[in-house]
Amino acid sequence: MMGAKKALFLSAAVFAGALSFMMAGCVEKTSGAGTYKITVNRDPAAGGSVTLDPAQPEGGYASGTEVTVTAAPNAGYLFDGWVEDSEKGEQFTVKMTRNLTLTAKFKQAFALNVTILPSPAAGQVTKSPNKTGYEAGDVVTLKPVPDTAKFAKGYWNGDPDDTRDSITVTVTKDTAVSYTFTPKYALETAAFPKAGGTLRRDKFASGYVAGTVVTVTATTDTNYVFTGWTWSGANLSDVDTSGLVATVTIGADSALSLTANFRQEKTILGGDIVDSRDQGRSYGTVIIGGYRWTAANLNYETPEGEGDSWCYDNADSNCVKYGRLYDWDAAVAACPSGWSLPDSAAWEHLVRTAGGNYYVMDALQSNGGWGAAGRAGGHDDYGFTALPGGKRSAEGSFDQIKFEAYWWSATEVGSGNARNRYIIYNNEDDSMGNAKTIASKADGYSVRCIQDVTVAP
Repeated sequence: MMGAKKALFLSAAVFAGALSFMMAGCVEKTSGAGTYKITVNRDPAAGGSVTLDPAQPEGGYASGTEVTVTAAPNAGYLFDGWVEDSEKGEQFTVKMTRNLTLTAKFKQAFALNVTILPSPAAGQVTKSPNKTGYEAGDVVTLKPVPDTAKFAKGYWNGDPDDTRDSITVTVTKDTAVSYTFTPKYALETAAFPKAGGTLRRDKFASGYVAGTVVTVTATTDTNYVFTGWTWSGANLSDVDTSGLVATVTIGADSALSLTANFRQEKTILGGDIVDSRDQGRSYGTVIIGGYRWTAANLNYETPEGEGDSWCYDNADSNCVKYGRLYDWDAAVAACPSGWSLPDSAAWEHLVRTAGGNYYVMDALQSNGGWGAAGRAGGHDDYGFTALPGGKRSAEGSFDQIKFEAYWWSATEVGSGNARNRYIIYNNEDDSMGNAKTIASKADGYSVRCIQDVTVAP
C-alpha cells in the first residue's frame, strides 16, 4: 500500500513538473522571445499590392519589430479597407507580438478624364471632389478656370451652345469630358509720338474674344495735331475710323496694333545748356516728339585719346558756323554730361515725328544756307536748324559743304562701321533727299546730342 502511494506521489510530481515547464514556455513566447510572420492577401489579387517595411525576413520578424504596412491600388482600382480591421487606412504600423494575417480589399475605380482645348495652356478644369479614380455613383462637379490673360470661358464637349459655368457628372463607368476655352486676341494701342496725345478705350482688357467691338478715342496734347490712324494685323474691314475715334472689331486670326499718329505743330524750346568743358559755350535745345535735342551741331574739341575731330577744310570759321566733324570714337565721347549721341532708333523717331522721309527735309532744314548760292533751305518747323556742314573722308579729304549734312548715330555695325543720317541738296535740280546709311568709323561727321532722360517714344 505504501508503495502504491509513493508511486502515485511521484507520478503527480512528474506531471506537475511537466505542466510547469509547458506554462513557462508559453509565457516566454508571448513576452517577446521568438519570431512572427505576416501573411498578406489581396482581394482581388489584381486590385493592388501590399508592401512591408522592413521587408519580411525568411524566418519572420523578431518579436517587437515595428513594421509599416502599405496597400497600393493598381490602375483602375481603389483601396477598400482591411478585412481584419476596417478602421485602418492604406498605411499603418504594427508591432510584431504574434503571427498576423492581413487582407487588403480593393474595388473597381472609374476614370474621369477631362481634355482641355485648344491646349492645356488655355486653362484648367477643376474637379470636386478631386480623386485619381471614382466609385460608381460618385457625383463630381467640373468647373473651368481659364488663363484669363489669353483665354475666356468657352463650352463643353464640343457644343458651342453649352456654355454652363459648371457641370456635374455622375460616374458609372470610365468617363471622358472635353472643354474648349475661347482664345483672346490682344489689341495694342499707342500714340506716336507718345508726347503727341493720349488714347482711351471704351472697354479695356488684356485680350478680347473674336467679334468684340472696341472704341478707341484719341486726345491731342498741346503743340500737336492729329494726323490719322495706322494699324497692322487686321483686315481693313476690321477698323472703322472717323477723326479721333477708331472702332475696332477684334478678329480671330491675330493680334491687332493700332496707332494714333500726331505731328508736332510748332517749335518747343527746351532752354539753353552750357558746356562747362568748353569755356562755357552754350547751345540752344528743342523738344521734338518728346526728346530734347541740341539745336546746333556740336563744336567741342575732344581731348587727345578720345578720337579725332576737325573743322571743315581746317578753317575755324567753318567750326563756328557748322560745328566740328568727328570720327565715331570722338562722337560717342563728345556730348556733355547728361547728354548722349542718339542711336539709330532715336533718329528714326525724329524723322517719323517730323512727318516721315518725304517731309523731314523741309521740317528740319534751316531757312536758307543750302546750295551754291545759299538760298535753298526748309521751313525749320521745330528749330532743329539742320545746316550743310559737309563731311570728311577717312583719307582726310573734305567734301559737300553747303550741299550735305551728315550726323553720327551711336549704333555700331560690326567693329569698324556705324550708322549715320544725312540730308542732301541736289544743286542741279534744286531737289532734296534724306536717308540713313552705314559708314566707316574713321569718317568725319557732325554730332547732335540727345538728353539721356527723355520722354519715351
